[in-house]
Amino acid sequence: REAMKHALQSRPFLLVAGAAGLASIGLNTVTALGTYVNIYYVHGGDMRAAAVIGGLQFTISVGFIIFCTPFMSGLARWLGKRGALFVCLGLAMAGTIAKWFFYTPAHPYWIIGVVFLLGPANAGLRIFADAMIADVCEHESLRHGLRLEAMYGAVFAWMLKTGLALAVMASGFMLTLTGFHVDLGAAQYPETLLWLRVLFSFFPTAAIVASCALLAYYPLTASHMAGVRAELDRRAQIKDAGVPSEPPAPPA
Repeated sequence: REAMKHALQSRPFLLVAGAAGLASIGLNTVTALGTYVNIYYVHGGDMRAAAVIGGLQFTISVGFIIFCTPFMSGLARWLGKRGALFVCLGLAMAGTIAKWFFYTPAHPYWIIGVVFLLGPANAGLRIFADAMIADVCEHESLRHGLRLEAMYGAVFAWMLKTGLALAVMASGFMLTLTGFHVDLGAAQYPETLLWLRVLFSFFPTAAIVASCALLAYYPLTASHMAGVRAELDRRAQIKDAGVPSEPPAPPA
């Protein structure tokens, strides 16, 4: 209980966990809606054609995420972790807005284009968020003298998994709210298709904007963390030398 108390009272932790959680919820809530937009709007109810293009899109998406992952460390060295995460969130926002234009009956294969925006975003979101949680652990260790990596990792994972579960549940409510009726098949109402597209494209955009707003207040910059690590190394050397260490610094 004491360790969880420290985790939930850490402002940097809550900011990065909230930012990652909002982005994850926004992107995952509408994942199921994409199937319906693809089938009933792009392909007019032709499930076979929609399945072929949807499968191709998913395969390319996974391959592109794997391709992008090795470049994430270079992006972090260039812009810092927070800056790199901002770039990923920006790509995610561009990708969600692009859905409005790329999911079109006139050009069914255009839906593959969003992969090249959302792929790097999905690759970087978890990588940089996890790396920033590691910085939080060192920052809080300097403040309190406690190593709580396991607790921060557990609470962060729980928040993301809970958010994913809520997103899956919310997607079903969203589908119902659009007025979708499976019995209508390809003859869905025009307003139903419109609301499917609006939610599919712009609900995650709103969540990503909120995520960026939280991330803007995240205080652990590269220069700050360099100072934290230098002080932790100094204390470790004092401890190894058998000299009593000074008490933890008071919270900033």
